[in-house]
Amino acid sequence: YKIVKIGDQWWMAQNLGYVSEGNQECGNRHVMGCFYSWSTALGVDCSDLSECKLKSNENIQGVCPKGWHIPTLREWSALFESVGGTAYADARLISRTGWKNALDVSDTVGFSMLPAGFYNKTAGSAHEGVGTYARFWTSTQWNSHLAHHIFIKYGRIETSSSYKMVENSVRCVKDDD
Repeated sequence: YKIVKIGDQWWMAQNLGYVSEGNQECGNRHVMGCFYSWSTALGVDCSDLSECKLKSNENIQGVCPKGWHIPTLREWSALFESVGGTAYADARLISRTGWKNALDVSDTVGFSMLPAGFYNKTAGSAHEGVGTYARFWTSTQWNSHLAHHIFIKYGRIETSSSYKMVENSVRCVKDDD
């Protein structure tokens, strides 16, 4: 995987494309990466949603390679601050190609975020948002049913939550030494 240092953090500069037992959608993994449910991404058993909780959201390796982990909401926020805040992060982090209606894109830091959209199991297993937006899991939970994700569309970055069974992209951040 390509990697890039942004601020004090090392990030994967590609969506994770690791084929695991739990991810259902990996058709274009060499370009857009794979989609993962939250439980698959973090390696948590969510067969009983009332028990689908983490004791801590720090340094959860999940599907990331050894020495890397699923970023917390705080780590994503630090990434955005490192490139000038959320007002500028979309243009500075998204890839120069693949986006519909994206103007003035610079990808100045080499993060190369692609508009993979997400895979919605709750809507009859449909891809949504390809070419328009990207969604990435965080290791930060909302509750036993929902977890936070980062939503990026040209001109907008926000934190939202998804049902843990929805499949989003994953970027990994390097563990602190």
